[in-house]
Formats: sequence, C-alpha cells, structure tokens
Amino acid sequence: MNDQTQAKSLVDAGKFAVESQNWDRLREINFGLLDLLPRGAKEQITTKIGFGL
Repeated sequence: MNDQTQAKSLVDAGKFAVESQNWDRLREINFGLLDLLPRGAKEQITTKIGFGL
C-alpha cells in the first residue's frame, strides 16, 4: 500500500472513530498520519503548542 492509499484509509478510519467517539483510536490514527509526513513537516507540527506527544 502506498502512502496516499494508507493516508486515505487512515482518514476514513478517523471519521469512523469520531462518529463512534473512540478518542483513543483517533489518537492512534493521528499518529499514523503523522508518521506518513516527511521528517521536517512532522517536526514542525509536533513542536506547536497544544500538540502533546
């Protein structure tokens, strides 16, 4: 599975997690999406206030 396909799958899973209010699963999905980002972009996002790793 390529990154684009994997990202779409994670986004779909995220929508379902929100609908079912499964916040722990949503957190896992968010980290999965972050792992698909290039290193520089990931570091830029994770250093923002309110983004706890």
